[in-house]
Amino acid sequence: MMKKITQKLFFFIIAVMGISITTAQVPANGLWSPVGNTTMSEVSDDGDNGDGANDGALFFDGQDAVPDLGAKFTFNGTMEDATVYAIVTNVYNIRSSYVNFIVSLHNKTDDVQLAASSTISLGNGATTQAVETVSLTYTAVADDAGDVLELRYIRVENNSGRDFAIDNASLNGTFVTEALSAVSPNGSWSVVDASEATPTILSFITTDEDNGDGVGDGAILVDGKNTVDPQGAKFTLTETMVDGKRYKAESTIYKASASYSRAKLQLYNATDNVLLASSGQLVFDNGGPIKIGTVTYDALAADAGDVLEIRWVRSDGNAGYRDFAIDNAKINDETITINAAVLSVADDELRNAISVYPNPTSNFITISNANASIKNVKLIDVTGKVIYNNNNAEPIDVRNYSKGLYILKIASKEGGVASKKVVIN
Repeated sequence: MMKKITQKLFFFIIAVMGISITTAQVPANGLWSPVGNTTMSEVSDDGDNGDGANDGALFFDGQDAVPDLGAKFTFNGTMEDATVYAIVTNVYNIRSSYVNFIVSLHNKTDDVQLAASSTISLGNGATTQAVETVSLTYTAVADDAGDVLELRYIRVENNSGRDFAIDNASLNGTFVTEALSAVSPNGSWSVVDASEATPTILSFITTDEDNGDGVGDGAILVDGKNTVDPQGAKFTLTETMVDGKRYKAESTIYKASASYSRAKLQLYNATDNVLLASSGQLVFDNGGPIKIGTVTYDALAADAGDVLEIRWVRSDGNAGYRDFAIDNAKINDETITINAAVLSVADDELRNAISVYPNPTSNFITISNANASIKNVKLIDVTGKVIYNNNNAEPIDVRNYSKGLYILKIASKEGGVASKKVVIN
């Protein structure tokens, strides 16, 4: 409500003074980007500042103990002469410490500051989540015509623990939104694993809440089976990267069991096996609230034609068997499918790629793995005891095993699991 009153008052004063100014017909869309070594993630603890409570805010986490870190929103289109650009933005502090920063408008093309707030000081956000409404106005001149407009939020202190969140921003009364190019959400799920012997397991569960997609609609449980980081899940996109294109992954993650966990949402160049961008650390308390991870990357010429992966990786410092669940995921606002069927794809591919012979056998079991990357092979007896465990598909000597029925369990590096019945005679 405050921002609406501020905007109306501004235009009322202009009218009373008889000043003739053109109001910008500029679309309130563009792209958010970090300034300096800063991570961007989405949080859902925002109040109702004209856009609804808990609808989401952008949290900017400066990684270095230096000033001049923050965020910027670059508007699409260009400025017009004699046009008013009125900005209203609501910012708050979610940390247990104070923060000081400045909000400003810039001519990005010429790298010139056009208007700026005074220093904004926000107190301890852990005790009082005070919201500051900031208003800026600028009337473009002839030299601005055709240039790009940018809104910046810049920290003015050298303390890495001083961060803030942006609940919303509007240009001439319209909330700003990101304009992302379309990306196909098609691809495949598989595991990210640091351990060859005890692979992470992905399973479909229905204990999720309504995080914009319905209660109990399904989630992927990422169940790490060892104490080594990183473990997790990855979604490999079918569509390859394009030079200059922005890729933004968003995901709602929660803790499905009674222990803490920490995780990061990341973008990877799967072709070159290179980390492109990572969210800040998402901390889950004992079965605690959901976390919304956001990570953005602008593809370079070297990325063109390469495969992009979204990764959810555990980052709790080898603290034990820490799992988490992925309720939903998006790439450039396109929803990625999460259901029981998508997790069975890797299983089907592995099952179709391998053959086991001879069967029955009294000497050796041979595994033929056409185009399959075998990660682990286990032979299990009827009591459930693992009597053979190896990390490759070499022939298995069964001459000293008792006669009877066994289960041969094979896991692929793509996350598939296949089981075959084997008879030793």
